[in-house]
Parts: sequence; C-alpha cells; structure tokens
Amino acid sequence: MEKCICWVETDLSKNKLSELPTDLCGYLSLQNLSCYSNFIRAIPDEIVNLNNLTYLNLSRNQLSTLPVHICNLFLEVLIVSNNKLVSLPPR
Repeated sequence: MEKCICWVETDLSKNKLSELPTDLCGYLSLQNLSCYSNFIRAIPDEIVNLNNLTYLNLSRNQLSTLPVHICNLFLEVLIVSNNKLVSLPPR
C-alpha cells in the first residue's frame, strides 16, 4: 500500500485486531486514530513517530498498561476506557 502524505484520519475499530499495525506509525500526517473494540494488548513504540496525532481511541481492547512513550505524543484526546488497565504512565 502506498502511503498518502495527506492521510489524517483512520478508523480500524471493530476489526478483531490483536495488535496495532506498526506500519501505521509511518503515516506521519495522521491526526485521528480510532481502534476501539479490538483485541489490542500493546501499543508499539513506533507510535511516537506520529507527531501530529491529537486523537487516539483505544477503548474496548485488552490493554493492561500504557507505555511511557505515549506521554510524548501531543494528544488532545486519549480514550482508553474498558480495557484491563492496572497502571498509568507516571507522567
């Protein structure tokens, strides 16, 4: 798949994903990402490449922790409800 420079929004919700595709983190113009109602257990480190990401919905997944590097994003909205979170990053 060719990467579109102007790709700013994607919805991967309700796709039975077990992980967030790491190649998605190469779409640097991405601003809004919805991945709710999947089976995602971890967020890849490469997500820090998404400097323009302001909205991230990971609700209704299988996350037990959020990685510290998620704090390096410039998120305005982070939705992680209905996961299995036991701790949050210290920042």
